[in-house]
Amino acid sequence: MNIQKNKQKGTAAKTRWTDLLSQAVSLMIVFLMLAAVAFTSGRLFGKDITAKAASQAEAAPTYSLPTPQELADLGYPNATLSERDSAIWDVTTSDGKSVGTLYNSARWGKDIIGFAGPTPLFILTDTDGRVLHITAQANQETEGYFGQASQLLHVWNGKTPAEALSQKVDAISGATYTSRAIIGNVQATFSALETGSSAIGKAPLLGWIKTVAVIAVMLFGILAAWKFRGNKRMRITVLVLNVLVLGFWTGQFISLSLLRSWMENGVDWIGALPAVVMVALAVLLPYFGRKNFYCTWVCPYGSIQELAWMLPLPKIKVNAKVFRRMKQLRLVVLGIILLMLWMGIGAEILDYEPFTAFMFTSAPIGVVIFSVAFVVLSLFAPRIWCQALCPVGMLLNTAEDNTIPTKKAKK
Repeated sequence: MNIQKNKQKGTAAKTRWTDLLSQAVSLMIVFLMLAAVAFTSGRLFGKDITAKAASQAEAAPTYSLPTPQELADLGYPNATLSERDSAIWDVTTSDGKSVGTLYNSARWGKDIIGFAGPTPLFILTDTDGRVLHITAQANQETEGYFGQASQLLHVWNGKTPAEALSQKVDAISGATYTSRAIIGNVQATFSALETGSSAIGKAPLLGWIKTVAVIAVMLFGILAAWKFRGNKRMRITVLVLNVLVLGFWTGQFISLSLLRSWMENGVDWIGALPAVVMVALAVLLPYFGRKNFYCTWVCPYGSIQELAWMLPLPKIKVNAKVFRRMKQLRLVVLGIILLMLWMGIGAEILDYEPFTAFMFTSAPIGVVIFSVAFVVLSLFAPRIWCQALCPVGMLLNTAEDNTIPTKKAKK
């Protein structure tokens, strides 16, 4: 009897370790798939990995001059630039009159990342050192969100570097990451001019109040998943908190855009702290028996679909075979998106992930309509987006998969 029990325990332990190893391999495969996406951009974790970058590794860094359009945006389309430093130019008009000095913030804000990547600026000051104009350089931020955040580009006009550093500027609601990146570039540049150091204080881009709120909601979800599974009232509470706090209030969710940005530009561990914790929980909790944790207990878009499904309306019966087909379709969608990104095309499609509709003041109207449509569909069938299309859910499911194919015994 004891020998049999010990044998069963040994088999169970071996199976557990095999499952963990399989999950680890699945996670590594997902990591490599995302790394391949980053490779097509020529950047990996914020480092330029192109051959050109390798040949210039020992050369002094150079920073781009403004384009004619950027000079026009600064108010001096016909200006002449005389290099003072690799990122600093003296600016004169066509008749030789001195305008002031132009700074490329990429030199001092190289580690400052918006939602989709770096957001460098050109900062023009007059001969007295006061800001004349600030304009953005080319970046990968979504046009709608950057359009909202660009309202900030005028708030420092007329300020000296010291005055700009002491000025409190709040992020634009609905475009928090992008606007914080703009603020950070200005502060890093002026800090370097004033103190010789571009170092600025590190804090979550959301602010500590929202950061604590996000983490508290996720911890509440963990508690519900472990201790109150099956409790409908607790379930509804978790879903409502996800929608209101993670969705509409803070705009925190996992998206392919976010993961792609991290792979290309690196992770701002403090600035993106809520998202870092969210991804960590999504990756780690399946190892402790909570598969699909993010999709089931955290995702605000999945939560709003489930709340819609709970409303007492006529329902469409969906059998198990249809659900399997939906999952297969979701895998195809993920495969197509990754293939397009590996080929260096179609990155714009990531701007249309429905999660971003929670920031409805900044989201493109097409995204809002697309997102609302799936919520309406979820009134009649459960979580249609999650079941049939969501590439993030499929990616996370792949990362936590511990199934080992086995041959069925012949009868």
